[in-house]
Amino acid sequence: MACLPSSGLFNGAPAAFGSTASWGTTVKVYLPLAEGDIDGLRPAIVPPCLRGSETILLVEDEDQVRLVVRGILKRQGYRVIEVQNGGEALLFCEKYLDKIDLLLTDVVMPRIGGRELACRLATLRPTMKILFMSGYTDDAVVRRGTLDAGIAFIQNASHPQHSCEPGERF
Repeated sequence: MACLPSSGLFNGAPAAFGSTASWGTTVKVYLPLAEGDIDGLRPAIVPPCLRGSETILLVEDEDQVRLVVRGILKRQGYRVIEVQNGGEALLFCEKYLDKIDLLLTDVVMPRIGGRELACRLATLRPTMKILFMSGYTDDAVVRRGTLDAGIAFIQNASHPQHSCEPGERF
């Protein structure tokens, strides 16, 4: 902030700058009041995120990631069953009699990884779709040999834009 004056113009509007040690910086820009008709202004069009109703089995060993992904999916209307690892997922699927529409699983987990879990559940639940997720990019996952190219994959599904329609991603 040393190179900025304490006041001046910012894109033609009066501006004031202030900085206090240990408190931070304050920037005030005084924009003029809009005059005239604003009928020409329209709100930005945000594509709606379709709501789901399917049942998703979420398998993620990282508690914080699982919490975020679960919250995003539930807000979109999905029924989420969450387990912490591949072993729990296998046991759950053996006992749970209702339909599970989608397995959303982390790729890299201790003991039973996402790929092995998907292979083992494919015989138990042949109609269940599978979507892999990871903090690694899809390219890195393929390069490491963890997944084959062309497999349904999203990079860390904790971003709302990535998880509005998990079943439609592939």
